Amino acid sequence: MAFKTTGVVGTAAAGMTDQGFDASRASSGARGEGLTAAILRGYSDRALIIHSLRLPVKLKTDIDHLVVSGEGILAIDSKLWRPGYYHGWFGTPMRGVRREPHVSAAATEKALEVLTSMLGADRIDPETFSLVAVHGAKKAESTTVSSSLSWRPTPIIGAAKLEDRVEKFLTLHPGPAEDRLARALQRIHRKGRARR
Repeated sequence: MAFKTTGVVGTAAAGMTDQGFDASRASSGARGEGLTAAILRGYSDRALIIHSLRLPVKLKTDIDHLVVSGEGILAIDSKLWRPGYYHGWFGTPMRGVRREPHVSAAATEKALEVLTSMLGADRIDPETFSLVAVHGAKKAESTTVSSSLSWRPTPIIGAAKLEDRVEKFLTLHPGPAEDRLARALQRIHRKGRARR
């Protein structure tokens, strides 16, 4: 079967209905993933973009988006958050003065850890990065993500900064996806889709 080293594989938000989310949450998640996919589409001639990577293991999450270039992987978790000012207070994510426990990248971090382990079994050792890209739920009202959340192990950034982060990643990892890495990721993507 043919494989790509640039271009797009998969469909954004394909895993939303498979994960048991209620209709409202699935719709919001799909909208956030669609907005990120629209931004990433502009990089498909320089990198391999994989949407909705469901790992073929028992894990209740998928990786919303992967940007694969050279021997590097950038995993992106898309979020659609209600208006407000999101920031970190001594390591605790906050919205205004309220604690926001849902502001987490734990699921993406775990999925990326499992993916890295799967690739390691094939003796493929890419450099991996992850981030959370936040889109505002309402255009008329502002959703702001403070730079205090961008210093976390998995940075949480406003969607307006996503292009800058992808450009920096592509500068560090120039060229199309390395052949073995691209082939392995697309094989994992196919197996994960078959598992749904």
